[in-house]
Amino acid sequence: MKTIFTIAVFAVFCTAATSRAQLVDDDAAGVAPTVAVSGYYGSGFFPGWGFGGGTVEGNFLQGTADLVRTNGDNAFLNSLANINNQVAVKKNTVNRDPWVETYFHMRRTNEVYRASRRQVPTSLGQAEQKAKLLVPQRLNSYQLEPFIGKINWPAGLKRSQLASARRLLEQLFAVRDAQNAGIGTAG
Repeated sequence: MKTIFTIAVFAVFCTAATSRAQLVDDDAAGVAPTVAVSGYYGSGFFPGWGFGGGTVEGNFLQGTADLVRTNGDNAFLNSLANINNQVAVKKNTVNRDPWVETYFHMRRTNEVYRASRRQVPTSLGQAEQKAKLLVPQRLNSYQLEPFIGKINWPAGLKRSQLASARRLLEQLFAVRDAQNAGIGTAG
């Protein structure tokens, strides 16, 4: 029994010594097993050959070796799965970079557009200039004869439809004087 335990421990150490960590470079597209994972062991040319018969100690050692081998195969396949997951995470990160750049480029473009459409606040001096330009011009002496209140109408306002409005304005200009015309007067 002592020899069986010694051989089993030796088999465990041999299997553990042959297991090695898998390293993946940055450009790896994922990892596939490069060695055949043991499964049906000892078959040779004929299925089932190599099993059955033997001694109790031999069968125990074979079972122990199969158990150790399957544990090693499981660890190896788990390490490959972890490597593939890390490669997938890295590719996801690499694929997100252009999306993030596009998102912030679109935001900058939108900000530039909105800034170009935004009206600059008017300063006090600019507001005064605009107000002066919007004040209606006083009639000159040709358009309105100031002493008699006669208006020389432009051709567009001499139409017959506007005759009553013209007469009313001519009457108002004829009767105006300093007390009833201008800013602050009631009339």
